[in-house]
Amino acid sequence: SESDWATSERGKSRHRSQGGSSSSSSKTTTISSPQLVVGMLPENGGGTAIAVSASENHTAVVTSDGHLFTWGTSHGNDVLGHRGVRWQPIPRRVER
Repeated sequence: SESDWATSERGKSRHRSQGGSSSSSSKTTTISSPQLVVGMLPENGGGTAIAVSASENHTAVVTSDGHLFTWGTSHGNDVLGHRGVRWQPIPRRVER
């Protein structure tokens, strides 16, 4: 199964969570163990991860069928591969 494991300088995972609408404020939650990323499960449109890149702010996954998924936050537009998106709370496939 795929897990979101972005390690900070203290060895803790940091996840940004957002409640409600897209205009809601976000908060950072520190998690000390890997967590299942439900959005990456095959039944939810994800797939088997063959490569993962994670930072404190965002995660990218390449699946066995060649799709790229990203989620998290960025300081600039289009950094996650989604036009005009700076905050993507769940895995989203990058369109070619």
